[in-house]
Amino acid sequence: MLISIIIPAYNEEALIAETLLNYCELGEGVDIELLVICNGCVDKTYELSKNICSRLKIKNKVYDLPVGSKTAAINKGVEVSSGDYLLIQDADVVLTCEDIKSLVSELDSQSVLTYASVKPLFIFDVKTNFLVKLYYGFLSTTPAFKKGMVSAGIYIVKRDCLKGLFPLPQVIADDGYIKASFGADNLALLNKVRTKVRVPKKFFDLIKIKTRSNFGNFQLKKKFNISPSGGDNSKSKILKVACKERLILSLFVYLFVVIVSKLRAKIQIIVKKDKIGWERDESSRN
Repeated sequence: MLISIIIPAYNEEALIAETLLNYCELGEGVDIELLVICNGCVDKTYELSKNICSRLKIKNKVYDLPVGSKTAAINKGVEVSSGDYLLIQDADVVLTCEDIKSLVSELDSQSVLTYASVKPLFIFDVKTNFLVKLYYGFLSTTPAFKKGMVSAGIYIVKRDCLKGLFPLPQVIADDGYIKASFGADNLALLNKVRTKVRVPKKFFDLIKIKTRSNFGNFQLKKKFNISPSGGDNSKSKILKVACKERLILSLFVYLFVVIVSKLRAKIQIIVKKDKIGWERDESSRN
């Protein structure tokens, strides 16, 4: 069983080295191929990726696409890959060597798997805003998080199940498109693996990335009439969680982020239609 790990990378010179260095400890006997797809980069992402990948013992290749497009990068990775399973990993998300080995072991033990996800481990910096900490602290208690429906920066798809889904259309929420297409009932949660996800240091950067996420979900509903399941984060259930865990202040911060980011996304849908600026978190990259 071969696993193809596809990492689309857009101007990630600040973080790509840490992401790729975790693959240095893997020996030649591990059935993994690593494909780094740089796209539209104007920094040193491609050069850094080539340098690190030249030291890896596992099969790997680095590509450099001229246009910045995550879906185009993923499609290129799928096209050139040969694995039985495809793992799409964000360039700013860390899988440790032990996590990778655990992932291989869990996939080996799965008799039936369409697509899979893992739970994220949120990484805070000493400079992380207090409100950001409250938001992610509450998010970690929600039904969506427990079911693996909160983005962990990776998802795994069985190659046999790609028909009709790939090549991906030009969408913002590629993971949302996959989740909505397969449905929450077909999701396998790999419990032994946790990705390390850097959270924004600044509160407004949190608002920005959640705005983009909501914009992507609205786009899926408008274009394809599909919506990724939120894992039943209904108002009644999150209120129950807040009361049980005594997280009322955290609940207010969580709801503020949800409401404001959805409002910003709706405004941008109206003003910019299907186009949105690349509102990503730059604070965790400094």
